[in-house]
Amino acid sequence: MIQKKLFIGGAGIIATMLDTVYKSGITVFKIALEVMDFRAWERRLTGKPIFDVVFVSNYRDEQDVKAFGHKGKTLPDVMSWIRICLGDSRGLLRMIGSLTGDLVHRDGIKKGRDQFIAAIDGPIKGGARLVLFGATTKRLFGKGCERLKEIYPDVVFSNGDNNTEITLQDETMRIMGLTGMIDANPHILIIGPSGFLGSGMIPFLRDKGFDVKCIGTDAERAAKAAEEYLVPVYTSFDEVGPVDLVVACNPAEPVRLTPERMDKIRNPERMLVVVDVCEPYNLSKAACSAYHNKVLRFDANSYSPDLHYVLGNISGGILRLGKDILWGCFMEALILSVALRSNNQSVRDEVMKGDWMNVTPENQKRLRWMIGQLGIRVGLPPIPVNFGKPVKEIPRIFGVSRQISDFSASDMPRKNSLSAHVPLLNSIV
Repeated sequence: MIQKKLFIGGAGIIATMLDTVYKSGITVFKIALEVMDFRAWERRLTGKPIFDVVFVSNYRDEQDVKAFGHKGKTLPDVMSWIRICLGDSRGLLRMIGSLTGDLVHRDGIKKGRDQFIAAIDGPIKGGARLVLFGATTKRLFGKGCERLKEIYPDVVFSNGDNNTEITLQDETMRIMGLTGMIDANPHILIIGPSGFLGSGMIPFLRDKGFDVKCIGTDAERAAKAAEEYLVPVYTSFDEVGPVDLVVACNPAEPVRLTPERMDKIRNPERMLVVVDVCEPYNLSKAACSAYHNKVLRFDANSYSPDLHYVLGNISGGILRLGKDILWGCFMEALILSVALRSNNQSVRDEVMKGDWMNVTPENQKRLRWMIGQLGIRVGLPPIPVNFGKPVKEIPRIFGVSRQISDFSASDMPRKNSLSAHVPLLNSIV
C-alpha cells in the first residue's frame, strides 16, 4: 500500500514537472518568435507595416489547445502566434479563444465575432491589408462578411477557398493517377456537397466522366444538391454502397469517417483511398490508425519552396504541417498579399476585382493568372502527404504499385493546376 502511494505521488510530481517544462517551452518559443524575427525588426526600423496579412483561426481541437500552451487554462480571447512569409509578404496567425464546437451555437458565434474583430483590429491599424478567415471562422459573418467590409473598407477579406479548391482538385487527380484509379472507372464519394469545396468538386469530377455520389448532414440541403448537380446525395453511410475514393470536404461528426462507417462503404477487394482537405481532419489519426491496413489517406495542402516560417520547422510542426507546406486557404492570402505589394498595376487590379469570400471559377482563373504573372512558385507538395508526413510509396490498390519517382505529373490532367505555373513542380521528383 505504501509503495502504491509513493508510486502515485511520484508520478504526480513528475507529471507536474513535465507540464511546467512544457509551459516554459511555450513561453520561450513566444519570446524567440519576437527576438528571431529579423524581418520584423527590419520593417520596424524602416517604418513599414510589420505584417501584410492577418490569418485568424479558432482552435481546431484539444491538441491545438495543448500545443499552443493553454491546457487547463481559460483560452485568451486573442493570441498572436505563428508568423508565415511568402517572398516579401508577411503574415501573422492570430488565434481567437474558441474551439470548433464553440462556433456552431448562437452565443458562441456572437463571442467569436467579437474575438475576430479584436484579432484583426490591431494588425489592420498597423498596416495589414488582407484578412484570412481560417478554420471555422469562415462561418462567423455570413457569406460576404458585409459588416466587416463596412468597418474596414480598405481591407481585402478572403476565406481562401479558391486556392483550397484548386489544390484539392489537383491533389485528387494526382492520387487517382498514382493509384491507377483514373482508368478504372472508380466510384467516388464526396463528403459535404453543399459547401464551397464540395459543390465545386462535384462538377469537376462528374464532368470528367467519373461516377460521383455524395453524403451530407442535412436532408433538405442534400435534396437540393441532388437536384442541382444530378448526382445521388445521401444522409447516411448505410445508403452509400461501396466506393473507391472519398473526397472529404466536411469534418462534421455525422459525416466523419470512422472504422465502422468505412466498413460500410469500402470495396472489400481493395483499400479505401481518402483525400482529406478538412481542418480539423474528417478522418482522424486515431481512426486512420485503427483502420490502417484498409485505408490510404492523403492531405490536400499547398506547397512552395519560397514559403518561410519564422523559427522554421518548429512553427510548422506546431501547426501539424510539413516543410514548405501550408493550408490552401492561408496560401491564397499570401498570394493575394504578394499581388497587392506588386508593382504590376494590372495584378493589383485583379485582386480588387475579386470577391474573395466567394468561390467561383472567375476567382480561380484570376488566382492562376496572378501566380503566372508574379512568377510565384506554388503547387502541390513534391510527394503526397498524410498527416504532414510524406507518403513515399503507394501500396497496390488498382493493380499498380509504384514509387513516387516512377510517376510523372505529366501523366495526369493539369488543366486546373496551380503548379502548372511552377517549372520546379512539373515533375513530382
